[in-house]
Amino acid sequence: MNTKEQILRCTLELASETGLGNVSLQKIADRVGVRKATLFSHYKSKDEIIEALYRYIRTMAVANRKGLPLEHPAFLQDKTAVEVLESVVFAYKAMNESRDMAMFYRFIYSERVFNPLAAKIMIEETQTMLAQVQQLLAAMQESGLLRFPCLKTAATAFCLTIHELLDLGRDYAANGQPDKGRTMICDYITGFCKEYKSGQSV
Repeated sequence: MNTKEQILRCTLELASETGLGNVSLQKIADRVGVRKATLFSHYKSKDEIIEALYRYIRTMAVANRKGLPLEHPAFLQDKTAVEVLESVVFAYKAMNESRDMAMFYRFIYSERVFNPLAAKIMIEETQTMLAQVQQLLAAMQESGLLRFPCLKTAATAFCLTIHELLDLGRDYAANGQPDKGRTMICDYITGFCKEYKSGQSV
């Protein structure tokens, strides 16, 4: 692991332990075992480190993901609309529940209301999810699985609803009901596909 990666991983550990607001450049340097000046040879500020950490963790998570539609035509083949959407949503859920992503989102999500950088990262992640959902639904429409009067509206509704259901599922899991969130997501996906069915089996 090179110094840049050490800086990112130590920042992740510190922020997870104490919260993002309590992480200073000096604390990062101490955890890495380098002088503070060494940090500036790699990153200009704490915010730059956090943004680099987000991209690093997300890149690693995407590289390790399973079941997501890297090639839509092949992914959609021989699947119903429900199977496609459930596969994508639960693969996305698993990706975001990987150890590093879970650690990162725990402090970013909790601080987004009062930390502009945390809010910026959450906005970027949501916009990325929106773009990917719109791309997927467009492919599903092209393949004849679903039909949308307004693709952008359907993609936005699906993305934001799934986002909220994933959050709610984590709350249920923390409250001793680990299967409740999955059931709600499956019910929503089934209803979504029925609403936009194209005449094929959903």
